[in-house]
Amino acid sequence: MKSFIENFLIIVVVTAIALEILPYFAAPYMLDASFSRSQFSTELFHASVDSVAIINDTIDTNEDKYISDHILHPYLGFVGTPRKSYNKFGFPGPDPITKVSEHTFNICITGGSVAKGVFEHSKDHFIEILQTQDFFKDKKINIVLLALDGFKQPQQLLALNYFLSLGAQYDLVINIDGFSDIVFPYSDNLPDNVYPNYPRHWNMYSRKKMNTKVQGLLIKKEIIESKQDLWQGIFTNSILQYSNFGLLVWKSMNDKSRIEKEENKKDLRDALKNSEFGYQSAGPKYTFSDTATFFTDQADMWMNSSIQMGKLAQSMNFEYFHFIQPNQYYFNSKEFTEEELLTAYTKGTSRVKSAVALGFPFLIGKGFELKRNDVNFYDLTMIFKDEKRTVYLDQCCLLNKIGYDIITDEVCGRIFERQAEFE
Repeated sequence: MKSFIENFLIIVVVTAIALEILPYFAAPYMLDASFSRSQFSTELFHASVDSVAIINDTIDTNEDKYISDHILHPYLGFVGTPRKSYNKFGFPGPDPITKVSEHTFNICITGGSVAKGVFEHSKDHFIEILQTQDFFKDKKINIVLLALDGFKQPQQLLALNYFLSLGAQYDLVINIDGFSDIVFPYSDNLPDNVYPNYPRHWNMYSRKKMNTKVQGLLIKKEIIESKQDLWQGIFTNSILQYSNFGLLVWKSMNDKSRIEKEENKKDLRDALKNSEFGYQSAGPKYTFSDTATFFTDQADMWMNSSIQMGKLAQSMNFEYFHFIQPNQYYFNSKEFTEEELLTAYTKGTSRVKSAVALGFPFLIGKGFELKRNDVNFYDLTMIFKDEKRTVYLDQCCLLNKIGYDIITDEVCGRIFERQAEFE
């Protein structure tokens, strides 16, 4: 009996060793790539479900269930679906209709996904910094959000106007934007013949109805992503995360899911091309002579919207600050860590990378004009120039808490500078 147990244990140990060595030989055949334990492990722990950027030639943006989480709005294009973390107006956080008083200080943050990230990850840090100053020590600081993933001008302007018309009162409005405003008109709207100044994915939101084939493909998309999420959870929460063989199995399955998603994205594009698409979805016809003209038009609209927000601030007696956000695809703005190169940077060409590289200089140039129009405008595109830590979270524009805290520190610093001018 003892001999049988010893032989069985030997077989188990030899099999385990063989399985751990196998990936080094099998990976080139299964994945067409060499096995790298560190790379596969990093991918496993950073593999959130990448939502397919529907009908677009863009990179995935980690905006999980982007379309299904948003609903049409009669004035703002779209808002979020009210749920546990979203208020009745469709924005994360508390009700944006706040009233000013002697003992409160109301801050409204607007913009796109990075503005939303600052609110969700650095709101407490924001309040802590402000309360280091005597002016804020005895005040209750309320921070509300009028920002969503994909929001771009004039949605920020319209949202601010809308909630002011509903009776909201703010002491300070902070607009953090730039990426969505210059990228999505080029990467999303333009390829689908949608007016550039319409909201992102308007060709999806505006459809009166979707045909059954489109609905079926969207359901298939959800199934693929759910399966991908399930397997990631199993592998990251078990001993398999430490196993070479386990990493190889997960990598193989995840790559297969990515291929299925790409095929689903292509099928969805084709199905949508054959469904209803008229003026309601496309908007006014837009023509331009070259990319410089296109980006000039978008930068002008972005600038004009911000100027109008500044005029609102003057007439409604609140302070307005406008910050252009950083992005990894803006030339020489960050020395990437190994983690960022693996998980937050798209190799090769893409419309998103091109839009940032070509379009951001137009926005930065308009910043001088914003200042001439008395807008408190600040350029944050080089804020991570000397940052050695990982700050970028995905291949689009999102950041980790370190990145959001750095932006928050800079925003507060600019507020204090402005405050000192009046003391």
